[in-house]
Amino acid sequence: MTPEYREVELFEVPSFLTPSLVGDVSKGMAESDHQIHSAEIKLPSQYYFYMESQTTLAVPDEDNCMVVYSSSQVPESVQSIISRCLNIPEHNVRVITRRVGGGFGGKAIKAMPVAAACALAAYKLRRSVRTYVNRKTDMILLARTWILISNERE
Repeated sequence: MTPEYREVELFEVPSFLTPSLVGDVSKGMAESDHQIHSAEIKLPSQYYFYMESQTTLAVPDEDNCMVVYSSSQVPESVQSIISRCLNIPEHNVRVITRRVGGGFGGKAIKAMPVAAACALAAYKLRRSVRTYVNRKTDMILLARTWILISNERE
């Protein structure tokens, strides 16, 4: 006997999660004593201060392959960048990432230059290379967010 599936139950949002509307928002905003017709928000650049600085270990393997241990949050991007830098197929680059905690997004893209430089050195030297970026160098080279400016006008 084939079980019956009810798709509605799988995607039904419980009523306590959907707030009920109270009043007319547009009317309330139009009648308010204080109105904002335009605004500009400026958020300066900030430093990522992740728990561990960027580190990579690159180990040349047989058959023109490279094994890379990276502290990246996005190992698939590291694999792609390294394969392009070394001019080898992506399937020849194996990126291993252990648990990455406390990266706060700073190890997503910011780990790529460190991993690529380490892999390139290992590829040219045909021996294992470990790169560890100390905190000061990390802050100078990699650890900043972009400046955000948002303009809102009516």
